[in-house]
Amino acid sequence: MVIPDNADELAFLERRYAAGRRDLSRFALTIVTSLGCNCDCPYCFEEKHPSILDEEVQRLVLQVLDDQLTRIRSFSVTWYGGEPLIGKKALLALSDAFIDRCNAAEVAYSAQIITNGYLLDEQTCAQLRDRQVKQAQVTLDGPPETHNQMRPLANGKETFWTIIKNLHHAVKYLQISIRVNLDMQNFASVEPLFQILADEGLSRKLSIYPGHIVGVNTGAKSPSTTYRRRCFTNLGFARAELQFRELATK
Repeated sequence: MVIPDNADELAFLERRYAAGRRDLSRFALTIVTSLGCNCDCPYCFEEKHPSILDEEVQRLVLQVLDDQLTRIRSFSVTWYGGEPLIGKKALLALSDAFIDRCNAAEVAYSAQIITNGYLLDEQTCAQLRDRQVKQAQVTLDGPPETHNQMRPLANGKETFWTIIKNLHHAVKYLQISIRVNLDMQNFASVEPLFQILADEGLSRKLSIYPGHIVGVNTGAKSPSTTYRRRCFTNLGFARAELQFRELATK
């Protein structure tokens, strides 16, 4: 970026941050519907618990929204987990309540979901679309032999081709972005993944971007505390990202 020599970038960021805090017209929540997950990814930073968002917590979430509705113009939700579709019943129930409340208050509502894609069957895609979920992030970490090592089911079974099958109908209902989590070992396999997506006729129906796997041990009992594969440095990932985007464009 080219900026004037006398520009104070830190002051600009401080002003923008302060303006965002003062703007009470927009409200956003990230809601975890399930702390559990059907996958067992070795680099996951979350400690898994088999708990689902219960009715009491749903009531309290709605109370939080009710407290905001008189002063906001827009409300957005990111559905998250664990795997949020394990808690699909709560997701759909809350979505219906959000939509009813926002419509009554003339507040714009939107939603997106971050999912591993394994449970994203066509009925679920239709249910999400009907609840104004516009976007879905799905992760593929390489071609089958790579992805299935990095993102297996909790019982060890493969996930790649089920996700590809689901993507074929998901792109008809949702804006799909594919995240590819990268370390120094699976980076060499991104081009075969791109070729599979192209061969499946998906290359112009979704977007794709790289994620940076970072080995961090915070003391939590998460899989990432024992992740032993080689992670990119920030500089190494920046270089890999350039190559990734060139390959993806091609």
